[in-house]
Amino acid sequence: MSKKFVLSKETQEWLDRQAVTGHRRKNLYTCDTCRGEVVTIDTDKGVTPFMISCRATPGCKGFMQSSFYRCDPSRVAQFEWYRPETIDGFAQETIEHVMKGGLLLRPLPGWLSDVVHDA
Repeated sequence: MSKKFVLSKETQEWLDRQAVTGHRRKNLYTCDTCRGEVVTIDTDKGVTPFMISCRATPGCKGFMQSSFYRCDPSRVAQFEWYRPETIDGFAQETIEHVMKGGLLLRPLPGWLSDVVHDA
């Protein structure tokens, strides 16, 4: 039986009060090493990181920095920030991250990537 993610009342109220956590927003991340770019979209309300490991160039060891949602809305997103429905298969630190309002990143269907991804 799957265990569902349930946010605490306090966390859900905090997310509801945040003007900047609306879903369906696009963000541009740029790598500090290869200068590659990826576009993400928030499919749920929540918190996303300022920096992520490079997802633009396979083998790149750089870090990508957020543009703080200054992204041309016509750009196509390759990744989505989402809240998982269950806790099955996640490490304890990932579960705690999500329980505190954090979102997880995954490629959108149709985007192949062999770049190593953060949990």
